[in-house]
Amino acid sequence: MHREVAVANAYSLREKAQRMPSVHRQLQDSPSKAAFLVAAKAFIDCAVAATKEKRAYYKIAGDCFDNHGDHKKAAQAYLNAEEYTLAAQLYRKDGRFEDAIQVIQVHREDMESNVVESILGVVRLVYFRNFEQE
Repeated sequence: MHREVAVANAYSLREKAQRMPSVHRQLQDSPSKAAFLVAAKAFIDCAVAATKEKRAYYKIAGDCFDNHGDHKKAAQAYLNAEEYTLAAQLYRKDGRFEDAIQVIQVHREDMESNVVESILGVVRLVYFRNFEQE
């Protein structure tokens, strides 16, 4: 029953984090952000130990990391969950355009086409602007 206890604990940690006031989440060291980090790590542990629910736990961990503000770890968790669209969106949001392009190159068939085109448009614009400034 160790696995079931760990899963129940992870869900409880996420619920506690979600119940905290969201108004303070912009602050770097808010209790809410710290709670989401603890929940994310708990879900990562559950995903590593899981057999069937692995993808679901990684996705929830990605959501928690995103709420914590760690887009890089959130994107990695989404990749582990095979949520390629979410991973690429977070890489774009975080300005990690090369990572977003890499996800698109490898997993384009498994991604929402409108999101792929949106990300590619932003990347083209950014690279074009950077090229003009040089």
